Amino acid sequence: MQESGEDAFTCICLWLQLLSNFLPGNDFRVFSFPPRLEDAIEDGDNIWSLLSGFDVTNDGRQKAGYTAPSASAQAAAIVGAMDMAGVTSEQISYVECHATATHVGDAIELQGLSEAFQATAEHQGSLNRCALGSVKGNIGHANCAAGMSGLIKTI
Repeated sequence: MQESGEDAFTCICLWLQLLSNFLPGNDFRVFSFPPRLEDAIEDGDNIWSLLSGFDVTNDGRQKAGYTAPSASAQAAAIVGAMDMAGVTSEQISYVECHATATHVGDAIELQGLSEAFQATAEHQGSLNRCALGSVKGNIGHANCAAGMSGLIKTI
């Protein structure tokens, strides 16, 4: 899969194909977030999950290669999300991984996750069991909808 500008171009093409009622081998997901938890409670909405932390990274010069991410940049993004959510690694029991099914990409992703969990552990050296999963084994790579597919699977 190509990166950056070509991904954006691909997404635009997929939107045009969707409008034509033809979407070959790709996925499209829509997810609606209520503006406030209080509003959802007041309206009597079903609340399946609460998104309490997130972060974004662009590995920039830290990348291991053109198509391989940086473990330290991924660790920084994971730590940022955990800080925003106010949780430590001991409080996390499941992580939905990107899991590209490549030896380099998956190893880097797991290294970043491991570094983030070590950095945020309340008790250094503690052993935390955390299940890992990836929706790609069920549906393949959903291109532009990969992140939303993983979120929906997890919820």
